[in-house]
Amino acid sequence: MDKAQKAKSFILYGDNQAQFELLSDADAGILIKAVFEYVNTGTVRDLPPVLQMAFSFIRSGLDRNATKYADICERRSEYGRRGGLAKANKSQQELANAAYSDNDNKTESENESKNESESESESDINNSPKAPSKGAKKDWPGFDSFYAAYPRHTGKAAALKAWNKLEPDQALQHQMLEALKKQKRLPQWADDNGRFIPHPATWLNGHRWEDEMEVKKIEDESIGQYAHLGITV
Repeated sequence: MDKAQKAKSFILYGDNQAQFELLSDADAGILIKAVFEYVNTGTVRDLPPVLQMAFSFIRSGLDRNATKYADICERRSEYGRRGGLAKANKSQQELANAAYSDNDNKTESENESKNESESESESDINNSPKAPSKGAKKDWPGFDSFYAAYPRHTGKAAALKAWNKLEPDQALQHQMLEALKKQKRLPQWADDNGRFIPHPATWLNGHRWEDEMEVKKIEDESIGQYAHLGITV
């Protein structure tokens, strides 16, 4: 965020609750502190993967609102340079007079300043942010956390393309990370220095996080294989 164009406040929306519901109270406290630090200083904290995903969703909304606020400041400056401020204030005053006809004693300059500030802040800054739509230029949030957790760093561009195509929400990203924790224990993932670990794009396109039942089956087979030797796996 550009400090020169940064507002004195920021907005959290009702749908941000989904990010906090998946966290413990302690982790939720860490997350909200990270949000404040980012808004006030522009610093992004080094967070665990799960918290980083939640932060990325909130951060995208903060960045969009900061951009809108900067655009408003720039437009105001441009109005002043072009001498258009008086015309804009006159139109705003006409609206104010129609809505508050009983307040004729207020001066024109007082109404212009108040109405311009309130209308631009409410209409341009407080619009609820939406998740990036398909085909948007920005990458879908959470990919960096997923890629860092994946044990094979191959074909990152293809993996990012598959990620953007999936557009996984917060709950699905959490499910993916949990599945990876289990699948990393698969014998074929551990053998031969991970030679048989699928590329991350293949894993995403194949919905391989849904293979959790296969992980359990292999673990059970491993236990049975060594049970007669008295070995615990």
